[in-house]
Amino acid sequence: MKHKQVGTNSKSIREYNCIQVLKEITIKRECSRMELATRLGLSKMTISNIVTHLIELGYIYERPYEKKQSASVGPKATALALVEKKLLGLGIHITDQKIIGQIIDISTGMIDEYLINLHGADTGNKLLFYLKKVIEYFLDRWKDYAENILVIGIMYDGRVDEEQGRLAYVTIPGEKEEVNVRSVLEKRYGIPIYIGSYVCCEMLAELRFGLRLAKTSCIYINISKEIRGAILSNHIVQQGRSGKVCEMGHMSIRYDGPLCECGNRGCYRLYGSTEVLLRQSQCHSLEELLLKLEQREPKSLRVMDDFMQVTTVALTNIINLYHPDYIILGGDITRFDASIVRQIEHLVNERSQCRGHFYTKVLTGKLSGQQLSMGAALIGLYEIYHQNTFTREL
Repeated sequence: MKHKQVGTNSKSIREYNCIQVLKEITIKRECSRMELATRLGLSKMTISNIVTHLIELGYIYERPYEKKQSASVGPKATALALVEKKLLGLGIHITDQKIIGQIIDISTGMIDEYLINLHGADTGNKLLFYLKKVIEYFLDRWKDYAENILVIGIMYDGRVDEEQGRLAYVTIPGEKEEVNVRSVLEKRYGIPIYIGSYVCCEMLAELRFGLRLAKTSCIYINISKEIRGAILSNHIVQQGRSGKVCEMGHMSIRYDGPLCECGNRGCYRLYGSTEVLLRQSQCHSLEELLLKLEQREPKSLRVMDDFMQVTTVALTNIINLYHPDYIILGGDITRFDASIVRQIEHLVNERSQCRGHFYTKVLTGKLSGQQLSMGAALIGLYEIYHQNTFTREL
């Protein structure tokens, strides 16, 4: 596997164009030659040469176009799609209880998984030992495809420094240890390492394998015990410092509200988290709350109405700032009745500055549990596509 920066000579330009073609096919899942030429601003001849080259290398193939075609006489249109197991990513999700390792195909999703349980007193060195164990498991088990593993992505539930390749690993409650993951693992395995916060990775998993959206602009919000958000703009994940670019839960929606732990007043998390919903409705579990809502229990209905109102305020602020194509709601809210989300969607579009000119679709995520861990590999694959820093004999 070769990894190098694209330069300005003719060979590098060709490599760059090849990567752009692969990127477009990855995002769209299938593209015609005409669509590639239009989107990339390249001539039909250039696209034809690139496509022929990529087919010869085994990256892509042609198949009948899945989009509806007219009944006109003539040859059926063909589309270009990625060959399975040619573009692989290795993803590692570090939680407070376990490490979830997955190898994914950019086209089809997860194809293998490996888990290691963690212990509360594990040190940073022990964490690195476990990470190496996961990586070596996949490199050995998939040795026939090892050259196709383009990147290792690491998804962490705590604070990350994506630029420096570090994470703040919680060894025991209240204590954190800075672990320089990138330098250690890249030096050992020679594969690029990228680190992302869990909410950014969840967003990518939903876009690629859950809702399967190819839009360039969206906001993802995980509403659970805490409220965290992630932003995708022009196909680029906005990580921000410490992986906390969109701290939705700490958006102030009531200036005279109670004091939050962040030092601000009236933060969204004080009104819109599921922990607050359960406390206000006097329910012991989300299942109990959902049952009471189904039974039209008055107190639960009032609590849910207030939740929809404060969530509408928060999402309207986001729409006014970013004008996203989609807002995707993940976490516990995916278990709510679809009518609740439809009502929120109606309210935010009715109140936003863009009403009548721009419509933001509000959706709930389709993935849950370890399915969302696929985002670990995706954070690395998307970073590589964005930076165009790799070439594999193109």
